[in-house]
Amino acid sequence: MTLIGNFKFQIPNFNFIAKRLLPFAFSLQLSAFSFLLLAFSFLPSTSLYSQHSLLNKYSKYYFRNPLNIPLQLSGNFGELRKDHFHMGLDIRTNQKENLPVYASANGYISRVKIERFGYGRVIFINHSNGLTTLYAHLNNFFDTLNKYVKEKQYKEEKWEQDFELQPHQFPVKRSQLIAFSGNTGGSRGAHLHFEIREKFVDILNDISITKERNINPLLFDFGIKDNIAPRVDGLYWYDRRFSIYKTTANKIDLQKTRDTITTTDSIIQVGSNKISFGIQAEDKTNSSPFYFGIYSTQVFLDSVLQNSFELKNIPTSLQSYINGCIDYPYFINTKKRVQHISKVGKNILYIELMQENDTLQNAYFIELKDTLAHQVTILVKDIAGNTSTINFLVKYNPFLQDNIDSKNDTKKSSNFFDTYYPDIKTDSFITKTVVTNSNSELTVFDSVSVAIVQEKINGFPFASNVFIIGDISIPVQEPYQISILLDSIAANYPNNLLVVAKSATDYQSKKVFISNKNTDNDTFLVVNTTLNMFGEVQVIIDTIAPTITPINFSKSSLFNVEKQIIFKVVDDISEIKKFRAELDGKWLMFSRKDNYFIYNFDDNCSLGKHQLQITVEDEVGNIMQQLFSFTKELPSINKSKKKLFVKKKKKVITKKKKK
Repeated sequence: MTLIGNFKFQIPNFNFIAKRLLPFAFSLQLSAFSFLLLAFSFLPSTSLYSQHSLLNKYSKYYFRNPLNIPLQLSGNFGELRKDHFHMGLDIRTNQKENLPVYASANGYISRVKIERFGYGRVIFINHSNGLTTLYAHLNNFFDTLNKYVKEKQYKEEKWEQDFELQPHQFPVKRSQLIAFSGNTGGSRGAHLHFEIREKFVDILNDISITKERNINPLLFDFGIKDNIAPRVDGLYWYDRRFSIYKTTANKIDLQKTRDTITTTDSIIQVGSNKISFGIQAEDKTNSSPFYFGIYSTQVFLDSVLQNSFELKNIPTSLQSYINGCIDYPYFINTKKRVQHISKVGKNILYIELMQENDTLQNAYFIELKDTLAHQVTILVKDIAGNTSTINFLVKYNPFLQDNIDSKNDTKKSSNFFDTYYPDIKTDSFITKTVVTNSNSELTVFDSVSVAIVQEKINGFPFASNVFIIGDISIPVQEPYQISILLDSIAANYPNNLLVVAKSATDYQSKKVFISNKNTDNDTFLVVNTTLNMFGEVQVIIDTIAPTITPINFSKSSLFNVEKQIIFKVVDDISEIKKFRAELDGKWLMFSRKDNYFIYNFDDNCSLGKHQLQITVEDEVGNIMQQLFSFTKELPSINKSKKKLFVKKKKKVITKKKKK
């Protein structure tokens, strides 16, 4: 990084330029100056970091706190979450909803999204510096935008929305009211989720592709006081001669002295000459009781940097690659997340997390080339620069070497498919079940043989045996295709078939249709689908419609002080595919939180008697419909308030008479 005046500028990777652009430049006979302009315009974002004409994009005062209360966090950027990295800040709202939310900088509202899961109600604002801020889990938007969105919802008869806006439609100024905080979407407590994103250009096979990444908001310095170093809870080493899924975490016992952390044993002896480390650590700030994710980790061997990661930014589309960044089998067994400090297999996210650090010796492992003791130093940092240091000696001992391959070598039979060969198609002799990797580049992060075992289960509502595919402690990143053999009973219910998959942490269901599979001797009934998890898989017949339960009224009810109508809708096997409410024959908008559907009284429900028809449908098409009657009245005045109102009215009349 070179400093020019007050601007930071990263020297471009000229190896990349020469390889990708020189042939093109020569073909056009460009001058040296023109070539440099071309080079800078086509550089991958990791070279220029999108500095926006050399402006320091991490300007300390560009973005303001989106709330008008002191900024305290309950979650930070890069925190380890279920199946994803946390991509922004969770800002505390003092356990309250409907706090005013303000635009962090000048710009315009570029996108609005409303969804059941994820962000709930969310606003995107584009700014003149090329960045986008995101405000999520909102209860409501400001009045003008709220009216625009509501009219769109009623016109389309659709609650969930995701649409873009033009710069002239909703321009905003810094500190302008844009929304009110809430607890919508996948939120499990009142807070504001805040992100900063940017578009960048990546070059793949000489083709420029515009992508998006999330930037760590704390790089902009929101004034959060932090002088507390990260807490290290565990350190582990891994034998990297083999797939990460063939080895196990080897715990290294630690002890803390006054200024540093050391190992209990003076020398850590390892039975492999290729090792990597994993760390379990958390961070804390001065102003919040919560623990957060760490920012960066570096591993040095004899003072030479070997492995590292830094959570400066994460490509938005790669946040789910977290399962290749942690010891996933260890997490499944202990519910504790250990973060790999090196790259695992085909995990492309680590290219970003390592920030293309050219000084790294090997992205995958540390090689011990002799049996001498070597000094290991591990630096664990938060974004404020507070550092915890681990120092110890490591030594390769061949006599401790463990031949993992011989213990894990499973006889390759027809009921296995092997991710060493992602295009393999295996028709199991036992199960007649075909499993195919759908993506030749990535199904699981590292090599593993995946078994298919079946358990025989007969009779309604089961349309197939139970197939146990793979190991639930192995994460699946990209879907694989599966063809499942059906029992003959399935032919009687061709439109009511669901594939249900279960693991230790997930449940999936989806509608499937019968296909014929022909062989030389016979024809089988099968269903074809894709799955992105290992575990138990079975085809089930679903003929039962969802249930509708009114929460705050019976079939004949009076509403006067109530602000909402709430229904709980559930299905015994699958998801609710459709929900429709009609008030006196007209579509009425209900929002959704989990299995609860909520209508907030507004001008679409006048005073008087009404009929409300609710229609719901599950994934295979089973429908339930119910009709509810209710009366909407003005809030009634209680006796004490009524007496006070009468007294005041009499006084007014008496005064008038005296006049």
